[in-house]
Amino acid sequence: MKLKAACVLIGVMCGTTAVAQEPFVVLHYNTNTNESESHTIQRGETLNGILRKYFGATASLKSLARETVDGNPHAFRGGDPNRMLMGQRLKLPAGHGGAGEVDDIYFF
Repeated sequence: MKLKAACVLIGVMCGTTAVAQEPFVVLHYNTNTNESESHTIQRGETLNGILRKYFGATASLKSLARETVDGNPHAFRGGDPNRMLMGQRLKLPAGHGGAGEVDDIYFF
């Protein structure tokens, strides 16, 4: 045991450098969490397509769609998410894992 500890100590004192065996990961996120994004509805777009663009495919689209319709009654005829009005500006919900939400990430 003493021999092993001595070898480690000598290795540290000699200034040897360690080489990482794992790839280096850089995480980037938007720190602007107080403002929600907006989107102007274009011809041929769907609500799910818009939400995927801003929140990704892993987001809960059903709850996001309901929140978007409730927050933008002017953009949906009869409150129906399938009846968007072209040219209307949607205020998208914030805090659903999109570009503005920060997640805790743990490495083991």
